[in-house]
Amino acid sequence: MSKSWTRWLPLTGVVFVILLLVSIFLPGSLPNGDASGAIVISYAKANQNRLTVSAIIIGFSLFFALVFYGQLRALLRSVPANEALATISFGGAVLFAAGGGVTAGAQLALADSPGALESGAAQALNMQLRDMALVLFAGLGVLLFAAGLAIVRSRILTAWLGWAGIVLGAVTVAGAVPLGASVLLLGAVWTVATSIIMTLHADAVETSPASSPTSAMV
Repeated sequence: MSKSWTRWLPLTGVVFVILLLVSIFLPGSLPNGDASGAIVISYAKANQNRLTVSAIIIGFSLFFALVFYGQLRALLRSVPANEALATISFGGAVLFAAGGGVTAGAQLALADSPGALESGAAQALNMQLRDMALVLFAGLGVLLFAAGLAIVRSRILTAWLGWAGIVLGAVTVAGAVPLGASVLLLGAVWTVATSIIMTLHADAVETSPASSPTSAMV
């Protein structure tokens, strides 16, 4: 008998990560924060198509991200004690998506007509793109920490996944600046692992009592 298509929804987490990584590496490295307007404009001209495509991919990736993290929130909320943590975790996902949306908009603005940009405007867009990473890190850190804590408390998913979320969440917030893009990669690995585990154990989750922590997946 065929399974309901909804059991495959958690795989949107894998799709999100694939699209996110493509959008990150496609346009190459941004100019330094203190780069002159001329350097930024030169970079935008050389990577105009890549910046545009990357921004579009970011938009699609955020759609899949919210679908996946919404699924995770629903799973965590199936244990009544997780209500607050599930909401906080999804709030982090929304903050992450908001930061990603602003990033995509800034990329499109930079790539739209780079030759028509004034030097100061180009510098401002470049700095915005670089500084928005802090918003992304904040959202990701809250998401991972709250979700990990909820998993450890309720054991609704395998315990190591919860502890990994707690550690990665703390590292993301505390080490966002020195670790840079590595933070996003760590969160991506956790998301892929969670996505696969949720999909493989969809039947167990659906049939287990919502209030029973002893039904944890191991």
